[in-house]
Amino acid sequence: MLTNTFHSSTGRHSIKDSASLTKVQNHNSRGNFSIEFDPTKIVDLIGHSSCILDDVKNAINEIFSPVFAQYNEMRKRKKLSPLNQTPFEYFASNKNLNIACEAILQLGHTYFWSNFRQDTGILIIDRVHVLKKYPEHIKDAMNSLYQKQAYAYEHIYETHGKLILQKINNAYAAAEKVLNKYNQSRPEFVEYSKMKRMDLACLLYASDEKTRVEYAEYAQALKTTDEIVKKRLRERIVAKEMHIQVICMTAHYDEYSPHAHIVNICYAGGYKQGLSTKVAKSIVLNRWTLEVIQDRLHEIAEQEMQAHPEIFKNHTLLPKEKGRNFNYTKEQIARRNIVKLLDRLQELENTVLEKQAEKHSIQEDIELTKEVALDAKQEYEEIMLSLNDAHAQLCDLIGNINLIESYSEYDYQEEEIEKSMNCLLHLLDSLHSASRLFKGKQAAHFIKEAKDDLHPIFGALTYWYSHLKNYEAKENLTEPQRKTRTLDEKIFAASQRLQEVDTQHNLNMDEPAL
Repeated sequence: MLTNTFHSSTGRHSIKDSASLTKVQNHNSRGNFSIEFDPTKIVDLIGHSSCILDDVKNAINEIFSPVFAQYNEMRKRKKLSPLNQTPFEYFASNKNLNIACEAILQLGHTYFWSNFRQDTGILIIDRVHVLKKYPEHIKDAMNSLYQKQAYAYEHIYETHGKLILQKINNAYAAAEKVLNKYNQSRPEFVEYSKMKRMDLACLLYASDEKTRVEYAEYAQALKTTDEIVKKRLRERIVAKEMHIQVICMTAHYDEYSPHAHIVNICYAGGYKQGLSTKVAKSIVLNRWTLEVIQDRLHEIAEQEMQAHPEIFKNHTLLPKEKGRNFNYTKEQIARRNIVKLLDRLQELENTVLEKQAEKHSIQEDIELTKEVALDAKQEYEEIMLSLNDAHAQLCDLIGNINLIESYSEYDYQEEEIEKSMNCLLHLLDSLHSASRLFKGKQAAHFIKEAKDDLHPIFGALTYWYSHLKNYEAKENLTEPQRKTRTLDEKIFAASQRLQEVDTQHNLNMDEPAL
């Protein structure tokens, strides 16, 4: 299914002055795409895309010159200075006005048009540019569609003014019904509507869900009635004071989907102060008019698709959906942002509750860790007692023997040293594991005690290890016969771990106690 798209310029795409018109002119005429420019793919269906700025200026000056003359005559009678600016200069100096409006028409999507599009890749300065091209029968069909839609858009108040007025009257009646309902059941809503937005947001956040939903409905109804009354939409439609004039329409066939740009002027009469007629995009293109425009363009798209089965065979137009082609008012956008902020505040509150629960869980883990640390301390003390016994036995052995005199004794002592070294490494690992359960001065205290005991033991082992090395040198033992070579890595590992004990001790001295 295909979509029929109608976009009206707003926000940063609004046309407010000469600079904005120049950007639109450069884009529509492809004045800023010189490398890929192809005049056969840029089709001016109404006016000329290369002189949009001058055409808009001339149109505004022509439309409003009688209005300015009448206004200056009135000022002259009141002995006031006349307006010396041209109508275009006057309206362009007001940054709150859109001197023109750009609309984009598009039928179908990129995937659909890939069946007809002819792409050609060219390499220019290490970059591949894809040139898009469409057959002539595609361009002819789409040109016809765009012209019919542009005519319907320009004359929407002439052909469908009664329907627009009916929609506005229905909206006003429905809004009045909602306001009367809540003025009786929720009179406090009147005061809510006078509050500042942030104060109102805080108030609604503290309220229940029913209140928030009901006030949103009330605020929307209030906005509807204010818009209809303050902009005098019904009176202007009845008096035929709403106008849309298309200045230029250009079709583009050099992109992934064909589309057309319409540059037009929206203006309305019936003003009670100042100029009697002014440019008025927000009044002319109100939400009810836009709804009728979209429905009308949708009808034309369906008719053209049926007229060209060679292009749109087996394809239907996607029906309008809620939220599609909908223009949000400033108030609706602000209200939607407030709802998002309220949801965000609720998420933050839930996060705070989760963090508090996590904090409580961590405190419980800390208490459990303290108990485990006490058990580890007792186990550590028992290990140190065993180590001290082994140390005493080793010292006695070293004191009684100065040098090994037999190979069998050498073999036996090598095994004993290896056992002692394995024991030392195990103790060092236990010390490292136990010290991680403590913080600050507690860890420093236990590590210092262990260090004072382990350094003499390591010295005794390395002392006896040196006797083995001397024996090997004295007896000229061959490499396969040497026993101490298997102890080299363990001696080195023990030395490294003793250094780690010293380092851990220095670090824990700087940490706060648990």
